[in-house]
Amino acid sequence: MERPVGVKVIAVASFLLGTLLFAGSVYGILWMAKAPGGGDSWGLAPYLTGAFVILVAVVFGIGVLFFALGLGLLNMRKWARSLGVALALLNLSWVAVGIFSLLVSIAEMFRPARIDPSSFASGNWVAILLISGAIDAGVLYYLSRPHLKQAFGEAGYPPPRPPRPRA
Repeated sequence: MERPVGVKVIAVASFLLGTLLFAGSVYGILWMAKAPGGGDSWGLAPYLTGAFVILVAVVFGIGVLFFALGLGLLNMRKWARSLGVALALLNLSWVAVGIFSLLVSIAEMFRPARIDPSSFASGNWVAILLISGAIDAGVLYYLSRPHLKQAFGEAGYPPPRPPRPRA
């Protein structure tokens, strides 16, 4: 069976996202190496540096997962479909947390004597989160379709039959 077009699209998007995450982690490492040590009046530099190293490592690890997803999808591996579903569910949970925190900050913004017009930029983040959530919901739906499970050879779905020869 030929690789479905949707799988190719998700694989290419995974490679692009993995590249962006790699670039972000490299930029974070370079920024951290170049950051001056002065100006730390509270003595928090060692703690913030440790937290930043952990953040960069997590971003790098997620980039590796997206590269693995792209390779696995292009090679039609069973684990790749499961990884794609897991990453989509993980991102949907972060989208839900992000929307909740933005809604709380917007509600806080409208308390008396706290209205700051510059805070309305958070609406852009809501749009970004909703678009990201819609994309992940689409990926989750697509990877859960029976014909995709069959193409990846999931248990309970017979492997696809080869096409009949044309006369």
